Amino acid sequence: MRINPLFLLRFLIILNLMFLIQSHSSQAAISEKRVALVIGNSAYKNTPPLANPRNDATEIGKVLKRVGFDVDVVLDATKTEMDQALRRFGNNLDGSSAVVFFYAGHGIQVDGNNYILPVDTALKNERDLHWDSCDLTTVLKQMEGNNRVNLLFLDACRDNPLSQTLARGMGAARSSSIGRGLAPMKANAGTLISYSTKEGEVAADGQGKHSPFTAALLKHIETPGVEIGLMLRKVREEVISVTKNTQVPWEYGSLLGEFYFTGPVTIQVQPE
Repeated sequence: MRINPLFLLRFLIILNLMFLIQSHSSQAAISEKRVALVIGNSAYKNTPPLANPRNDATEIGKVLKRVGFDVDVVLDATKTEMDQALRRFGNNLDGSSAVVFFYAGHGIQVDGNNYILPVDTALKNERDLHWDSCDLTTVLKQMEGNNRVNLLFLDACRDNPLSQTLARGMGAARSSSIGRGLAPMKANAGTLISYSTKEGEVAADGQGKHSPFTAALLKHIETPGVEIGLMLRKVREEVISVTKNTQVPWEYGSLLGEFYFTGPVTIQVQPE
């Protein structure tokens, strides 16, 4: 049986393209060090549990591993477990060229500072805020200060009943310092902070397996050849559409140069 040379050429081109896309993540891992910490807190002990952060973190961790990151996934973490994870994260940053911190769960802003909440926090008074939560400014400072890409994804703007408990404990004079959603954060060049919704707004937990923000991330993050700026615009369009304009993802900071999770794929084919 005689094989058509043109058919064979096309078959080899398609096979080559599939191989390049699938192997790009492992090639990236060999050429550079990528580190990620992924935290998803659902099973809160002092407020109704959240349905999706555990699912969100689990799937994001799998994706980041596929695209070449050394990933530490922490689920339903207590304060002690979050502190330990953040310390491991910081110890692993040396020599890295790209770093991701992803958090899904409850967050709160007080006096313009953002805090993410372990599952065992109660927030009965202002002292609890400092001892039983994790300051995002500390996380950011640990990531910055080196010539690398620093990415923070914060799906932490959900409606938070713990803020009402804290407001009662702080009293009328101080409760006004508790803001809605998260506050904007200042970041150095080379750092990008992606919020699931704009500062001062509340994001949806989602009716399906994932929140609208994480679902959009999962849809676009592995697309070959999509630079992160374009990827986040696609995420924003997706979330706005799904939530019917009630949730608008937002970014702060600025990267230097271009960053690709899967990298641009270039295929050169000799003419027939």
